[in-house]
Amino acid sequence: MNNKITLYLFSYVGATSAFYNKWMTYFSSAFKIVPIELAGRGSRVSEPFYKNFKQAIDDIIIKINPMAKNNSFAFYDHKVINVFKRLFVYGGTAN
Repeated sequence: MNNKITLYLFSYVGATSAFYNKWMTYFSSAFKIVPIELAGRGSRVSEPFYKNFKQAIDDIIIKINPMAKNNSFAFYDHKVINVFKRLFVYGGTAN
């Protein structure tokens, strides 16, 4: 088990995960920083945008699931609180 808490970061609407680049410098001693890039943004700009919110949630779960197993983790979002509300509505699975 990793001693550091993995902190998954979601940027504000329309931004890329690069918004959090400085966080890695400031907080990497305490957390494993993992900015989440959404489809159609930043390094994933060539991918199509999600057609609905369920697609976005499924994609996020697929991305974080392998890293989250057997590790402590937390989410931080920048004004996208509905992401987390819907993660729980869909039960935290990509099915």
